[in-house]
Amino acid sequence: MFAFILRPFGVKQDIDFERVDRELIRPALYTVGINGGTAAELLSEAVLSEDLVERLLSADLVVADLSVENASVFYQLGLSHALRSQRTLLIASNAHRAFELFAQRYCAYDANNPAAAVQLLAEMMRASFRSNATDSPVYALLPGLQPPKAPEVPEGFDAEVARAESARDLGHLRLLSHEARGFHWRLEALKRVGRTQLRHRDLDGARDTLEQALSAAPADLRANLLLGTVYQRQKDLRRSDEAFRRAVASLDADSPERAEAFAMLARNAKSHWLEAWQSHPGREERRVEALRSPQLKAAYDHYLQSFRHDLNQYWGGLSALGLGTIMLSLASELPDTWAELFEDETEADLRLAALERDVASLAAGVNFTLAAAADRARGRDIWLELARAELELLLSDRPGRVAGRYRQAMATGEPFVGDAALSQIRIYEDLGVRADNARAAIEVLQPAQAQPETRMSAATRALLFVGHAIDDADRVSPRFPRSGESMAREAIRRVVEKEAGNDAKGLLGVAGASSGGDILFHEVCASLGIESLVCLAVPASDYERFGVIGAGAEWGARFREVIARHRSLVLSQSTELPRWLRSNAPYNFWGRDTAWRYHTATAIGPTTAIALWDGKPGATADLVGMARERGITVNVLDAAQLFGGGEETATS
Repeated sequence: MFAFILRPFGVKQDIDFERVDRELIRPALYTVGINGGTAAELLSEAVLSEDLVERLLSADLVVADLSVENASVFYQLGLSHALRSQRTLLIASNAHRAFELFAQRYCAYDANNPAAAVQLLAEMMRASFRSNATDSPVYALLPGLQPPKAPEVPEGFDAEVARAESARDLGHLRLLSHEARGFHWRLEALKRVGRTQLRHRDLDGARDTLEQALSAAPADLRANLLLGTVYQRQKDLRRSDEAFRRAVASLDADSPERAEAFAMLARNAKSHWLEAWQSHPGREERRVEALRSPQLKAAYDHYLQSFRHDLNQYWGGLSALGLGTIMLSLASELPDTWAELFEDETEADLRLAALERDVASLAAGVNFTLAAAADRARGRDIWLELARAELELLLSDRPGRVAGRYRQAMATGEPFVGDAALSQIRIYEDLGVRADNARAAIEVLQPAQAQPETRMSAATRALLFVGHAIDDADRVSPRFPRSGESMAREAIRRVVEKEAGNDAKGLLGVAGASSGGDILFHEVCASLGIESLVCLAVPASDYERFGVIGAGAEWGARFREVIARHRSLVLSQSTELPRWLRSNAPYNFWGRDTAWRYHTATAIGPTTAIALWDGKPGATADLVGMARERGITVNVLDAAQLFGGGEETATS
């Protein structure tokens, strides 16, 4: 979360506002877990700017110090109260106050000991997040007034998301996720990025993105549904249930989207149910535990709720019918186990009779819904065909007809579709429910093998390289002299071999393509049979002009060979920051390139970095700092020592 601080600067009327910021405001924000920024980062003498409005709208919290008369602070506070109905907190020195605060609650502090008020201010911050109360006098006096709607996500941002998705550039999506967090339109932007990350199976990236979205809007329906799905795929069913229940709670009783939320809750309950019995060795034991588990009834009820909320969503109804059929079959064949679930046999018999009626009604409803869906379908829908085949499996006494239905459904289907259907059919077979029909379907679907998942590569971990380019001929202060190429190559090779260990195929190298360190790294990886990915800040022709041509024709040829041999990604078509980012960018274009390469590596998996670095500020230093800040091991090849004639060693 982000706080925007409105305050005077320097010393005014014997109050040291830098000390107040350092000893009171920042520690309170840190205690609550919020980052903070001030208008000094945006303004010089100007009172108002587009950037200021952007920050006021996007901030989760505004803190204004009204200890002394300051026109800029007063004006900005007025803007905050006009633009925001909530979470504008006031503070003031108890010996100085610019004007009467009337009924406005504020945090008083001692200018000679501002640290004494840290806990009071932190608690006021926490209270503002717990409450939905209006603290703006403007909105209090005009109760019908609505805060301005957040502008739509800029087209340029959406275009970048689309480009990143088209290139399967998961690092670019992670970069966009982090950049969007500083804007007032971040909620919609983060949901779009998170949905794209989920679609491309970057579950860790999607989780981080969507958790950030929910920190801005904890009750947001779509963010909760998406995050619940991410948790579900990561087998974190507790958090998944929590997210789906938040989604249900945020919906009106007649909302059609409740169907999706209930279906997701049902899927989690079904996963718990499968865990309850699939680990048992014998079939009878599995059948008993499957019927005994309360998650069977929970999953059935949730799927039933989903179908009732939207009768067009036939998968919810079909899933409820499948679980209801299992429950009914097991209850009939294991009467003692069924009876132990209730107070007495009378209640058990009544519940079984009610279940029989409900399953019969459900079968009729699903049959009708599937027929209606078939009438509406334009062209062939393999998922609809599979649903009708599963309905045949549940209702028919003719295994041959069931097999025919699945054969017809799979006539032009992709193998992975049949593989998805098999997982459900095997449940029926394992539990001995409609077993003959299940075996007939399996005989049809068994030959279909799932296609391998499309991935950037087979790698599961990354080796991120960053390092100096070789010196141009006219460089005054040598950093990577041409005479040091062989020493640099050998130093890089030693570290790459060490990091690869016995799993070179599981490793992906990531680096730019500048002359010197980058190209040497790609060449070393190729010689060791390690795949590497080339990250180009701009298209290859422009990149060669910026980062290669100064080193001479030989390096230009090697650059082109690296590009020809390896997969490459391109961040941008120009060296300008995107228009949507300029008002709130934490870096220039080359800093963005550095952040992108970092995110590209970490999107692959666990990452280790190699830095050929002289220890001085610059792009290499920025990436080293970014990696270390996030707990990534960095093997530093000391360029000053290596090229200065000493024995180089890699340090972490």
